[in-house]
Amino acid sequence: MLEFRRSRLGLEPLDLTSISSSLNEEPGPLEFRRVLLCEGVFNDSNSIYVGPRSRSISGVTENGYYVITPLMPVPDNPAR
Repeated sequence: MLEFRRSRLGLEPLDLTSISSSLNEEPGPLEFRRVLLCEGVFNDSNSIYVGPRSRSISGVTENGYYVITPLMPVPDNPAR
């Protein structure tokens, strides 16, 4: 699985303006792909928190989390 992710991230970035809006229903082809342009809305209801994580800056340790929030692409708008 890790090799699959690495290979997908190594592919050329996709231009989301040229991808069908039907991918909103089935995002599989976009998993682990870089994109050039993306407009959308953050889906806060599906955010996940990774952690706890800690970091040390100048000898001071701070605790926190990574927050991962999906960005839902908006359908192509021909009026633009």
